[in-house]
Amino acid sequence: MALLCLDRYQHRQGGQHNYQTKCNCLASRKGQILLKQGGRYGVSKTISVGCVIWRRVEPVEVFHITLFVGSEALECYAMKAKLDELRVLLRQISSALVAFSGGVDSTFLLRVAQESLGEKAVAATATSPIHPPWETEEARKTGAALKANHVFVHTKELEDEEFSSNSPQRCYFCKRSLFTKLEEIAERYRLSCIVDGSTSDDLHDFRPGAKAAVECGVRSPLKDIGFSKAEIRQASKDLGLPSWNKPSSSCLATRIPYGSKITLEKLHRIDQAERFLRDLGVGQIRVRDHGDIARIEAQRQDMPLFLDKELHAKLIERLKELGYQYITLDLEGYRTGSMNILSHGGQRDR
Repeated sequence: MALLCLDRYQHRQGGQHNYQTKCNCLASRKGQILLKQGGRYGVSKTISVGCVIWRRVEPVEVFHITLFVGSEALECYAMKAKLDELRVLLRQISSALVAFSGGVDSTFLLRVAQESLGEKAVAATATSPIHPPWETEEARKTGAALKANHVFVHTKELEDEEFSSNSPQRCYFCKRSLFTKLEEIAERYRLSCIVDGSTSDDLHDFRPGAKAAVECGVRSPLKDIGFSKAEIRQASKDLGLPSWNKPSSSCLATRIPYGSKITLEKLHRIDQAERFLRDLGVGQIRVRDHGDIARIEAQRQDMPLFLDKELHAKLIERLKELGYQYITLDLEGYRTGSMNILSHGGQRDR
């Protein structure tokens, strides 16, 4: 059993306790540690722990001790281990251009890259009609908040017939074009490689863009370490990133069924329709464009909003102004991809 005379105690939610002590650890017994608060005459108590992590801080004789307590101990420890591994991997890369959309995953990657590489981490964001203007502006604000060296690159996907024809390989052509431009930026800044925010979840989904990443030598540190999207949200929250609970996003082209040509007009009306719904208070939203039909996907908790008479009337009026003749609410609700790709076993685009 370890006897620690604590100078400071701070409790945090999620099963994690932080202590600072000037005493060395005399002995330990698996699963328990004796904490003596308040010095010689303080109250002693025993806490079951899963892990004890020591970190030396200044002055030399002071140790920072993190105890992961109770049923969440293993999960907390695994998260810290992954984060440490990510930092090591990024330091090994030595310098990186981060493909930065401003979303949950790339914001987390940029933050850790900054911690690990300092000024040798540069963020690059693509601007294009396939990305909503508000999303580009949010990326700019996030980059500024992180004090990142942030550059923007304009891409012209609609001028590429391979992309605009909207085959199931659309994402491959988009990413190939983007990564080619990012290679030029990485060379200009003398950065060793490009990194993106792909995660372990992407291994189980249809991602043609992953092929382009491999061909262009793009690294995916989060995927390599095994970070899931849920873990990235939790780690982002722990790091104090406001993006931790940001709704997932994808380019506007994903709202258009494969085989239907992607045009500037379609992208514009999809963006306007989704922006209108967000302004009405609907959270996570997709407006799938099926020609004359707008198929709205919303989270189940937001579906009652569509029964409100005032919202209902405004929605119909606005979407008909945008050119839709039939406005429908998908009863399955929002899900990350509903454009089934029959030629790929029913896997989904986002």
